[in-house]
Amino acid sequence: MDIKKEKLEIECPNCKKKFLLTFNTINCPHCGMHFDQEEVHQVFYNYESKLVNSKAYKTGERFKKTGETMQKTGGALQQIGCFLFLLPLAVLCIWFLINLF
Repeated sequence: MDIKKEKLEIECPNCKKKFLLTFNTINCPHCGMHFDQEEVHQVFYNYESKLVNSKAYKTGERFKKTGETMQKTGGALQQIGCFLFLLPLAVLCIWFLINLF
């Protein structure tokens, strides 16, 4: 997760207008109120910590691992299927070559 690419919708405490807060925001785009860079970064670090520790995020990570495992299993089954499909063709070709000579 890259918190530097995240955007959080917040309300400016000065002008009470909503705007998107980014990791590098230093001023309100409406009234120009200055935000302390360390406080803004701390908001994003807290957001990341909450998100990573949430049940939904953990479930999503499990689904991702399960999907990768299913993809590997599907690749193995595909190789077995190709082998089983080509085996009778190989036997037929060998039989044809033996009978030809």
